[in-house]
Amino acid sequence: YNMRDLSKVFQGMQMVGVPIDDSSKLARLWSHETLRVFHDRLVSDDDRAWYQRMLKDMVNKHLGLKFDNVFEPPEGSDLKRGDIALLR
Repeated sequence: YNMRDLSKVFQGMQMVGVPIDDSSKLARLWSHETLRVFHDRLVSDDDRAWYQRMLKDMVNKHLGLKFDNVFEPPEGSDLKRGDIALLR
């Protein structure tokens, strides 16, 4: 990975085009972009599982939010709470 990859995360976040006024929405957007840029390149299930654990820890520790609350599944969905495994 290099600085260009990191810039892709922030470019993706800027493409929203409107201000994000909710910290949970911002954390969700940031997480989505990091998954898109970094997670999608991982080839082994072990590496993808490690990335998912690391992402969850970073949201909890550095953003001061509960990962499971940030990634609450949509109403009417049969996804489980905090189920990020479906994103790979």
